[in-house]
Amino acid sequence: MAIKKSVALKFRRFSKKFGRSRSMTLLAMLDFFERHGISPDQEMGETVASLKYLIKRRFNAIVAIMRNIEKEQTLPTFEMM
Repeated sequence: MAIKKSVALKFRRFSKKFGRSRSMTLLAMLDFFERHGISPDQEMGETVASLKYLIKRRFNAIVAIMRNIEKEQTLPTFEMM
C-alpha cells in the first residue's frame, strides 16, 4: 500500500509543527485515538462543544438549587434563632 505524496507532505509539515519525528508523531496520534476510544473519521468539534454546553447547564442548575436551599432553609432557620 502506497501513501500519496500530498498526504506525506502534509504529515511532514504536521510533524515539524510539533517538533517531533514523524514516527513519534504517528505514535502519539495512535495513542490518542486508542486512549479516547475514537475513530479518526469521527468529528470531535460538535461533541466537545455539546459536552461543554451540557456541563454549563448542569452547573447552572446546581447553582439554582443551592440558592433555593439558602432561601428556603438556611435563612428561615437563622431568623428563628
